[in-house]
Amino acid sequence: MLYPIAVFKGDEHTAHAIIFPDVENGATCCDELSDMLQIANEFIDLHFSGLAEDGENIPLPQNFNEHLNNPKYKGCMWAWIDVDLSKYDTKTHKINITLPQFLITKIDEKVATHKTLYKSRSNYLAQLAMNYLS
Repeated sequence: MLYPIAVFKGDEHTAHAIIFPDVENGATCCDELSDMLQIANEFIDLHFSGLAEDGENIPLPQNFNEHLNNPKYKGCMWAWIDVDLSKYDTKTHKINITLPQFLITKIDEKVATHKTLYKSRSNYLAQLAMNYLS
């Protein structure tokens, strides 16, 4: 999904401002224009990851013409970054995995003895993965 960014050029004393018009509180900056896209991508990944972890919706880009006509962005340069929104999809998806029966039995025993912590085998595996990946 392409997201527009409005860039207000800085000078030797002021950083270049990078604004995401479609993202509430979406702003960052960079010292070198050559770093603009990298900084913008890093910001949006961190911001969208936080929204996904908090269970909030990822904002979608709006009609670009509305931004062009907005006086708030007068005099800015425009660029776009391509964001893979599937990385932030928190909906559950059914997958098929293969595990040895011994391990499945151990997992099921753990879930059965800790029902207040784990809703199911899938929930247990998801929590382990999230803890490991954090």
